[in-house]
Amino acid sequence: PVKRAALRRCFVAFAMVFDGVSVRNMQEIPKAVVLGMFEIVLAGSATVMAAETVFDTLVQMNFLRTGVSHLAVELRQRQENEEENNSRTTEQGDTDDGKSDGAGGSAPPQDPTRRVMKKKRAVSGDQLCIYMHESIQQIATDMAKRSSSSYEEEHKKSWSQPLRHAAKYIAQLAVKNGGSLAQYQFHEIMTSFLSSVLSPEDKSPLASSKIYTLSDVYVAKNLPHHLIMSRSWKRAGEVLADKSFVKKRVHLLGTLTATRLHVNDLTELYTVVSSMDSKSPRSPTTRDMVVLGASNHTIGSGSRSDEFPGFEIDDFTKTNKLLVDGFNLILDEVNRVEYSNDSSMLFNTHVAICLSFIGAGLLLCQQYIDATCRLEEAVGIYRSLLGYYHVDVARALNAVAQTFSSMGERRIALLKHREAARIYEACNVSRHTDSVTNLQSYASLCAELEFFELAIDKYEEVVAVRKETYGERSVPVAETLHDFARVLSLHGSHDRALALYRESRILYESGVGGRNGRERADAAMVTLSMAAVKSRQGDVTGAIEAYEEGAKDFHDLFKVGTTQYIQHYVTAKENLATLKMNIKDYSGALNAYKSILKEIVGSKNPSLRLESAKLHVRSATIINRHLKTKTEAIQHLKEALPIYKDMFGDNHRDTLAVLSTLRKWETEESNK
Repeated sequence: PVKRAALRRCFVAFAMVFDGVSVRNMQEIPKAVVLGMFEIVLAGSATVMAAETVFDTLVQMNFLRTGVSHLAVELRQRQENEEENNSRTTEQGDTDDGKSDGAGGSAPPQDPTRRVMKKKRAVSGDQLCIYMHESIQQIATDMAKRSSSSYEEEHKKSWSQPLRHAAKYIAQLAVKNGGSLAQYQFHEIMTSFLSSVLSPEDKSPLASSKIYTLSDVYVAKNLPHHLIMSRSWKRAGEVLADKSFVKKRVHLLGTLTATRLHVNDLTELYTVVSSMDSKSPRSPTTRDMVVLGASNHTIGSGSRSDEFPGFEIDDFTKTNKLLVDGFNLILDEVNRVEYSNDSSMLFNTHVAICLSFIGAGLLLCQQYIDATCRLEEAVGIYRSLLGYYHVDVARALNAVAQTFSSMGERRIALLKHREAARIYEACNVSRHTDSVTNLQSYASLCAELEFFELAIDKYEEVVAVRKETYGERSVPVAETLHDFARVLSLHGSHDRALALYRESRILYESGVGGRNGRERADAAMVTLSMAAVKSRQGDVTGAIEAYEEGAKDFHDLFKVGTTQYIQHYVTAKENLATLKMNIKDYSGALNAYKSILKEIVGSKNPSLRLESAKLHVRSATIINRHLKTKTEAIQHLKEALPIYKDMFGDNHRDTLAVLSTLRKWETEESNK
């Protein structure tokens, strides 16, 4: 049983750490990394099985599979080339020394065993990569959700010295959670191993040796990802802003790959941290509080847990500075490496591509000024190297336009989109996807700036190209028609807008993407857009029917597990209640509010909690003013008051307003 438990531990740990998304991003998982993780997993157990034995057993059972890493071949060839160059340099130096000493002739021949030993050292790293079949991985993922004794603490005395603290921590968590671990805790196992192999005197996560292995490459590629997934966000930020780590990453992966990975890691960190909610530390939901210095283990605002010591709350300003530092470090290292490779050119296309990556990442992190500078720099390099009329110049201009648009500078963005459109046309690629996307953004900005005639002309051109490229019945055509209808509605062409909305919804519903998933949600959004247009036209009955249909579609979606659509359901029902209030159907409006409260009651999402409090107040107002049943109105205020107190405090004006109204109504009711 003990050995079976050890096999289960390692089997589940591999599946949870190297999930499908991670494997696609990591591409290759070295055997040494897997063995190191298994050592952590087995360190707190009573089993005497070695990590190598567990690994071999899982391979024999066909739970794990092995293959030769193409990265190992590339790394070996690279090291052989470097050593060949070093050998030639050494031989040349020996020859020069012999001549200067007056010995004459050539230097003594090199010992043949010297080159052989070098080659052996270069290929001594582990060349196996490990993976797991998707069907087997699903079984392991299901096993991780069960409550079992596989991760419970067995014998404290068996913990191995270097890893015993990590093993003890993991075992305690497993016992506390009923024998199961969450995915982030499995990533903590991996980060514990990666931290244990680092040199204590070296802050860099990579060793300084010139002979690199697949494990070094793995750390360079994936250490920040594991730190983010384990919710060690402060440490992840420190690694991404560490100059030594950035230098090693570029050296091992190359400028383009290193920049792409670094940008992805920084944007992933920003997304996770900026979505964290202090009131729900294990369920990031809102961007009300940004805490980079705190791990998501932090319990509540400003508090610490004894179980997770050492995490400090930080502010948004420091978060932004750390992110910008990370972007600047990778850019400086790329410039240094590219210039050292070819000192005849100050910049090259690799630098421009990296600048485009960095600018896009800064834009996602809402660092608009820095993003603009980097993207404008990329435009300048492309123009100087490729000429004015080049597709890459147009792409870079499109990215600059998006940045200006995000900053609110829509007129400047319009000029950039127009310039890019001219370049696409001059290059005779006006039907390319990038060109059409740029043209649609141009049309959208024209509509926002109320240049409606120009916007309509451009949208008609985009629709024609989309139909020609993707076919009459395609998702891109449906999306473009939806956007075009919005512009027509703003322009006042409601009948034409409704016709395009209907056409778009028919495309979504008729099997373009199927009546499920994203396409079903898009069809529901089109229905809500039609309701809004009908409301502007004064067709209240039609608008009510459309809102009810759209609300039902979103209700069906989040009931089957797609919870992100609940906010659309809430909005549709609230608009429906407003229309019913306008026609004095107070019972209908109250029923709409009650249907929302039924779905969001008990939600831990702060925005939904606040929305439920507001709905209680609105329901109480309707009941008190129009239905004349104060007892039920008082009950709604009693439901709303604790939420306001919890979210805003006792002295907030909204809390005091609800409290005073509640007391007034209770007094009036008691005096009857």
